[in-house]
Amino acid sequence: MSAHWTSTASATPSVAHAEEIRIVGDELYCDACKAFTTRYYLVVYRGVLVGIEQEREAAEALLRSFSFEKLILWYHDLYHKRQHALADNRRAEAFMRQVCEWFEGGYDKQAPEGLGCLRFFLSRDILAKSETPLAALHHFLTQREAAAKAGDDNGQMSLW
Repeated sequence: MSAHWTSTASATPSVAHAEEIRIVGDELYCDACKAFTTRYYLVVYRGVLVGIEQEREAAEALLRSFSFEKLILWYHDLYHKRQHALADNRRAEAFMRQVCEWFEGGYDKQAPEGLGCLRFFLSRDILAKSETPLAALHHFLTQREAAAKAGDDNGQMSLW
């Protein structure tokens, strides 16, 4: 029989303001044991959860050591990651559109010298070696995975 864990967080006052800096203590309740089993502390800095500690002293130390500068650095790092993720999604979407256009437009049936337009400039090598749309997607994913493993562009995946 597996235990079901719930938190008493709903009974704890919520963080209501972006300027709040505090520690919120809570406990986990085990439905199988019918008892509170684990105490933990949420460290909140300016309305942002910055850590979870099992000891109150560790939570207080984390709160004392955390600074607004660290929060800004987190934001910049997350924003940078978000921008890269959006760019990766746009590239994948553009490639899928090109796969549709390539195979629906009959470009896969043309000789290589008949493909003089710049329309498929960024993905022509993948499309030309693919016999089906599914094969093109597999080649695209393989290239993306290889680029991610290589850590291209400062640890970020970049196909084009």
